[in-house]
Amino acid sequence: MAKYGLPTKQIEELLREAGCEDKWTWKWKGPKKDDPFSQLTEQKIDPEVFWDMNDDQVGDQLKIEHFGIKQNLTEAFKEAKAEHEKEAEIKEAERKNLN
Repeated sequence: MAKYGLPTKQIEELLREAGCEDKWTWKWKGPKKDDPFSQLTEQKIDPEVFWDMNDDQVGDQLKIEHFGIKQNLTEAFKEAKAEHEKEAEIKEAERKNLN
């Protein structure tokens, strides 16, 4: 991934496309946000760390328990990476053709 930089797609947008939602759970100290969005902050996952993860790591790292959502996220993650790589290769080829 380092060769082509990071995808420009927002992580939150990718999570919503996969079906992730904001979720609150009641703990003994009161309501606590318990969802993939809060995991990004809690685990200090920035775009560089997120996009360098393996496809199968993403759902586990963000503690997504619902199998369907985890599968959707894995597919969306793969597609975003592939799309970014393809666009970067096209730009690189165009730049070589201009020289």
